Amino acid sequence: MTEVITSYNPSESQVLRISKSSFGTYNKCPRLYYWNYIVKLSPPPNDAMVRGSMIHQVLENSLLSEADMTVADVALKMGETDLGIDALDELMIEIYDKYPDWELVEAEYKHEIPDTVEYEDEDGNTHSYDVLLVGKIDGVFKDKEGRLIIVELKTGELGSSKVSRTRKELNFYRYMLDKAGYNVEDCRYMVIAPDATNTDVALKLQSSKGKEVLWGTTSGVAYVEKYNKRSYNLGTLKIGKTAHFINLEEWPMIWSEYYCPEWCEYHLGCEQEMLV
Repeated sequence: MTEVITSYNPSESQVLRISKSSFGTYNKCPRLYYWNYIVKLSPPPNDAMVRGSMIHQVLENSLLSEADMTVADVALKMGETDLGIDALDELMIEIYDKYPDWELVEAEYKHEIPDTVEYEDEDGNTHSYDVLLVGKIDGVFKDKEGRLIIVELKTGELGSSKVSRTRKELNFYRYMLDKAGYNVEDCRYMVIAPDATNTDVALKLQSSKGKEVLWGTTSGVAYVEKYNKRSYNLGTLKIGKTAHFINLEEWPMIWSEYYCPEWCEYHLGCEQEMLV
């Protein structure tokens, strides 16, 4: 299989790009990173991905609307109808009512931030790598105390694993904003999940200390939480480690009997390799 020289598989003259998605993919399974970013076999978008992109676009257009258009107004103008849009419209109205002092800082702004990350190997040797942190955040607000609220929109059901994964993604965005010069001290994370119907997960979030949960009328939840310093520090340490092993071109598989056959497009190749 031919490898493709890209900024996610850089030559000596290139700088490694690290995005929320590429970082998460490598730490979930380096072999999946290899297929998606090195060989570039990413499957075409499925219906759920197309729908997710559409709902993200509706939210972006609403946030950036100079006429203060609601999500419903934007969807109508775009000619889009979806139950997720209806739930998102309800949640955004609740958010604006509950947090009237929040001011929008940015929405879907394309960041490309140079950074130098380090990794200490088992022998105590420190390796440094120049990288480019890239990404577009769904939204960033600022409250009257000057604290940032980093927003992530998630379509699909909200399970406990998605809550954990989304927190890691928001940690990456906090790190990226910190390197961009933002004051991220004491920032908050907001997750908006218009498709969520899992009340057990939502109730668990609501009973957790330091979290505020908003409920949609028919479906959907949104929640705000403080960033966890320990979780954040552990997660950002992995950025240097990830850069190190990508530069070493190490792509081991992390096999899951549940996840891989059910969700990974490339599981047949891994299964065959394990039989050899």
